Amino acid sequence: MMTAGVPPVEAAAAVVAGALGGAGVGCRLTAPHVAPNTVVSVLVAVLVVIVSVVRLGYPVGECLAVVLASAWCAAEIAKRITATIHRPGRAAAI
Repeated sequence: MMTAGVPPVEAAAAVVAGALGGAGVGCRLTAPHVAPNTVVSVLVAVLVVIVSVVRLGYPVGECLAVVLASAWCAAEIAKRITATIHRPGRAAAI
C-alpha cells in the first residue's frame, strides 16, 4: 500500500484493522466451533482485497468499511443458506 502513496502509519493501521476484521468475520463464519484454517483463509482474502482496492486508488477508510461490511454480510448469508445459523454450541451438546 505504501507504493500506492499511502503513509506508513495509515497503511499499518489499515492492515491491523483489516486483520482484526478479517479474523472476526472468519470466527463468525465458523461459529460456534472456530476452525483455524478457515479463519486464516478469510483473513488472507480480506487483506488481499483491501490492498488490491487501495492500490487501485480508492481511499483507505472507505475500502476498509466496504470490504469488511461485504465480508460480514457474505458470512451471514453463507450461514443462513447452509442452515448453520442456529447450530448448537458445545454447551448445548453436553
